[in-house]
Amino acid sequence: SIWSKWPYVFGSVFCLMRGLAAETSTNASVLTITLFTIERYLAICHPFVSHKMSKLSRATKHVLMLWVAALGLALPQALQFGIRKYRGVTMCLQTRVIVEHSFEISTFFFFFAPMVLITVLYSLICLRLNKTSMSKEAYDPKLFERNLSCTHILHRKPSQATRHVVKMLVAVVVAFFVCWAPFHA
Repeated sequence: SIWSKWPYVFGSVFCLMRGLAAETSTNASVLTITLFTIERYLAICHPFVSHKMSKLSRATKHVLMLWVAALGLALPQALQFGIRKYRGVTMCLQTRVIVEHSFEISTFFFFFAPMVLITVLYSLICLRLNKTSMSKEAYDPKLFERNLSCTHILHRKPSQATRHVVKMLVAVVVAFFVCWAPFHA
């Protein structure tokens, strides 16, 4: 579409394939970020469950299922594209409606739902990291004495490493929103 948007010279099959590739890769990107978030949540908040489930074959199976789901969920939108002539100009546009409100449904399932899920899971990870950081400091006599002399133990800040991890998790959520919101808008 950058080389030759109007008139569209690549034909109806390529128009359909372009739409399918664009939707599939978009869906796969969002599902990958969501899958990574779930994996991180399990690894940090439920390490024993994560350890039992961590195998290369399982990860490969999840990635394959992710791409099959991305392709399957892209089909209703991609099949709506076709060639349309308007005032003598050939264009690759949405030419039919296969699923009513498919773009709105896609925005819900590939933006709002993943945004809420990654926000909730990263919040739970942050809570777990803060709790773990505080409990480690409480059991370390030197840190405990230092914290008691400075402030009450309940009001101390998490460790610097925990703060860096929390900042990274917040950055992932913000980047997800900043990168995908304009596309879905």
